[in-house]
Amino acid sequence: MSAFVIIIFILWAITIPLAWRAERAYLRLDELKIVNDEDNLLPSLSIIIPARNEAQVLPWLLNSLKDQAYSSFLEIIVVDDNSQDETSEIAKSVGVKVIEPAELPSGWLGKPHACHRGAKSALGEWLLFTDADTI
Repeated sequence: MSAFVIIIFILWAITIPLAWRAERAYLRLDELKIVNDEDNLLPSLSIIIPARNEAQVLPWLLNSLKDQAYSSFLEIIVVDDNSQDETSEIAKSVGVKVIEPAELPSGWLGKPHACHRGAKSALGEWLLFTDADTI
């Protein structure tokens, strides 16, 4: 028997029991319920997106975020990090809050400063930071 066949057999012998255990653990998990009860509202949420020259991908992200079913206050904030394209205009056209570019203070880098500015203007109890090129 070749070494390759032995390695495949060992991996198979390990993988099958681990997959079986993982599936059993998954099936025992409690189902998460969507809470619409006013007494059990989720914390308010601000989604902050630092964006620099993201006009090509930003519409997909913003539309996916606007389609979320969140049972509490949800705001979406795009912080324009001195884009040279239509990033701000696209964000405004979708109807989200847009923070216009600002001069970069000494010692700051663009993305951390954009995140900081977004956090300062956020109204939510929870802050979620995401990149503009995600969905």
